[in-house]
Amino acid sequence: MPDRQLRNIPVDVDVRFDFAQGEFKGLMLCFLSAKKDAAIPTPSICRKTADRIKGDVTGTVVFLFDSLPFYQRQRMIEQGVYFVVSGKYANLPNLFVNAVESAKPSKQNGKLSPVAQYILLYYLQHPDCNFHNIGNIEAVTPFSYLQISRAVTDLEHFGLCKADYRPGKGKELVFDSDRRRLWNGALPFMKSPVKRTCFTDTELNNRGAISGVNGIAHYTSLSPVRKNTLAFDKKKLIEVTKSLTTNPIEGATEIEEWQYPPTITGTEYADPLSLYLSMRESTNPRVEDALEQLIENIKW
Repeated sequence: MPDRQLRNIPVDVDVRFDFAQGEFKGLMLCFLSAKKDAAIPTPSICRKTADRIKGDVTGTVVFLFDSLPFYQRQRMIEQGVYFVVSGKYANLPNLFVNAVESAKPSKQNGKLSPVAQYILLYYLQHPDCNFHNIGNIEAVTPFSYLQISRAVTDLEHFGLCKADYRPGKGKELVFDSDRRRLWNGALPFMKSPVKRTCFTDTELNNRGAISGVNGIAHYTSLSPVRKNTLAFDKKKLIEVTKSLTTNPIEGATEIEEWQYPPTITGTEYADPLSLYLSMRESTNPRVEDALEQLIENIKW
């Protein structure tokens, strides 16, 4: 970067770092690398330096290293420092994810992604969960940091949560504390978790989550039926069906492949809200009544 762009940089920072500018998907980045004979800056120094100069440079501050030990990388991440180890590693949470997501065409179907829907349904059905940051979500859901970052962008797009970057803390997420209101607002953007169905006469011993009519019957006064319906995510279904004979028309057990794991509540039954979404198109009056009861029985 030319000197004219560094006039407002504190002298001690200018002496310690070289500055360069870059761009990714329309996002400006300001790279800082320690001068040749300078010591590698500590995570604390990096965080404080980024906070000091963020108003004096164009773009997000990113520290550039030729090499960095694992323990130092971990400390940088904990401090919320954006950094790149040349050719090896990049810690740019949310920054590149948001850039890539914003470059994608707008959603044609106007629906949440499966991961975003799972996260929202988990929040709605676990009143004590702490979803203030991506790390907390990662700890209780079966998804990676990157998948969750993309899902958060999705939830923001539909106005279902707010996310603000806090130095040293990463993104802080805010969901509506009125869960019933959030559910009503999200309904138009959610879809049935069921991707496809098939049938089998082989005894499964309830290795999947109980769904369908019997799932709803568990939570309501609806009478169960003889034919059971079991839900699986794609990975588990592949494992289970290795030893099964299935057909697409009929069988003693109906098998549903879900777009996300049917384990939100951690019981042998699929969660109530996913069950509602899976059967809300039913024209059976008994099921329609049970679905209304299902929602009213939830302790929001």
